[in-house]
Amino acid sequence: MAREAEAERERRAKIVAAQGEYQAAVKLGEAADIIAQHPVALQLRTLQTMAEIATEKLDHHLPDSVHDNRPGSTCPVEERLSEFDAEIAEDRRELSATDFRADHPAFFR
Repeated sequence: MAREAEAERERRAKIVAAQGEYQAAVKLGEAADIIAQHPVALQLRTLQTMAEIATEKLDHHLPDSVHDNRPGSTCPVEERLSEFDAEIAEDRRELSATDFRADHPAFFR
């Protein structure tokens, strides 16, 4: 009886996983359709991903002196990241001005 219960739990877990994969595939298909119509969305997403990766990698691989918060201390890497964040924010403002979100609500669920 215990084996049957375990087999049933495994079966249900596989069904749930398959349903999740299906839903993810549907959402990716919708996103691909939207991105095909608005290539800027892909570029913005790429920039956002690059910024996230850069922040993670830089935070873990830079020496402690880079994170020095003494008054008057500056870090060129952090300055460049701030500039990059500002550029991304400007790109996002431009994209939102096109009312992309309102035209494609399924992409942002």
